[in-house]
Amino acid sequence: MKVHFLKVGDGDSTIVELPDNRLMMVDIMNGRNDYSYNSQLENPINYLKQLTSTREIFRYIQTHPVMDHLDGFYDLIQGFQIINFWDTPNTKKKPDEFSNGFRESDWNSYKTSSKGKELYYGRSTETVVSNSGSYIYSIYPIAPTQEFINSGNGAEDWNSLSYIVLLVYEGFKILLGGDATTAVWEDIQKWITYNIEAKKLLSDITIFKASHHARKSGYCGSDLLKIMNPQAIISDDSVPIEESSHQNYEYFMTNRSPKGNVYSVSQNTIIADYYDYTNKKYQINYKN
Repeated sequence: MKVHFLKVGDGDSTIVELPDNRLMMVDIMNGRNDYSYNSQLENPINYLKQLTSTREIFRYIQTHPVMDHLDGFYDLIQGFQIINFWDTPNTKKKPDEFSNGFRESDWNSYKTSSKGKELYYGRSTETVVSNSGSYIYSIYPIAPTQEFINSGNGAEDWNSLSYIVLLVYEGFKILLGGDATTAVWEDIQKWITYNIEAKKLLSDITIFKASHHARKSGYCGSDLLKIMNPQAIISDDSVPIEESSHQNYEYFMTNRSPKGNVYSVSQNTIIADYYDYTNKKYQINYKN
């Protein structure tokens, strides 16, 4: 399994090469940034084309309906077929206007796309997806719960109903935090306090992609970090320093987990490669 955390600027996009050679994509950020003038940013569409010739995405997960996580969706479905589409049961209406380079075509494509759409939510220690055969991996939607879906839709707080997705393959655990809020993480902390299986599931996380671009509003808290004990925290610190929790992660990794590092997609695309599942070996590097 290989996970690509793309450097896309002020947005989010992650691509996973699954053990069966199929692709999974979580969010997209493409089009708002002018890639012809900023060669340091990744173009997710071109990146996908380099990874596969099938023009097929086995699973696409839209963590929540905000433009910096679905910008470029129109281009995506023009060039690729989505087999399974995860979306949250949100009630967000079409924005009144599209500024800062965001496009109406992306929103319209997102709302009208229904190929294989699946509304997974809730919270369970049971696997949602398992691929049988020679390779087995599991996906767990840790958030949102129905409670946060209801409150998020009611308050139009779309971050509170963001997906948190755990991907598990053998001893390799990738936790993708989306734009989940601190309140969601506090609720997860309560959940694992009284649920042994849940605590086991969220223990010894290999890589944690920090929520909301490592903003304080999405900080998971030091107590939960101690349980997850991620060997690497992938975060984007391209937010104002007064809004960032990047120092919290740095402090934890320095004082609690000396084997780990804090990587930032602000610097470059990051590739986590679980290349030897028999001996549980992986490597994390910035793209050359």
